[in-house]
Amino acid sequence: MCVSFFSDTFLLPLPLPLPLPLPLSLPLPLPLSSIFPNLLSQTTLRYDLFPYDENTVVASNIFFVWEVYRAPLQGHPVHIIPDDVLLDPKRFCQFLYDCKATEMVVTAQLTKNILDYPNLKLKSKLQHIKYWMLCGEVCPRSLAKQWSDRVLPSAELWNYYSTWESLDVSFSCLSPPPKRTDYSASRYACVGQPLPNLVMYILDPKTMKIVPQGIQGQVYIGSRGMSDG
Repeated sequence: MCVSFFSDTFLLPLPLPLPLPLPLSLPLPLPLSSIFPNLLSQTTLRYDLFPYDENTVVASNIFFVWEVYRAPLQGHPVHIIPDDVLLDPKRFCQFLYDCKATEMVVTAQLTKNILDYPNLKLKSKLQHIKYWMLCGEVCPRSLAKQWSDRVLPSAELWNYYSTWESLDVSFSCLSPPPKRTDYSASRYACVGQPLPNLVMYILDPKTMKIVPQGIQGQVYIGSRGMSDG
């Protein structure tokens, strides 16, 4: 089955390398593919972590348009948010309310835009949302507090880390925020533990050795389904 949105194409589900979508800001095409076992593993794992029900409605957008294939494979609808609506907090929230969206993946900045917008009744407008997933940008810990103050208990806030080559890497629930916040000096929210069948290391790029806790390094990820890229 081939599903096309904008300039990105998805081939579903075949035992062949799956071309992944790329940000439209990058020069196309780039040689990047995800082998089928990894795609199948990550898709089924997401179903287990965030199960669908009879009310599931997924909202998607140009930044994460590859998310559109998961719900239809389970018989659930997907609504594509127009670009101009996505960038307007008031219309964005109204769109989610009108289509009764229960989950979506979006950036931290777009989330902050709606949290900072005055007089938006978010508990009402986002009342159908079950899972709100942040991806593509680092998430400030202050954002989780804003979410807790303005949206909870109607929706869970999740920080979601992925890469082009490995797909899903980790998830961390940020709502409600922990009572103790002095365990880390970082201004950014946790991305969680690596998912099953996947390892993640923080290495010194010069020595390729694991750095001590709290020391900056580069992220290295390994899994059976790692693609070339």
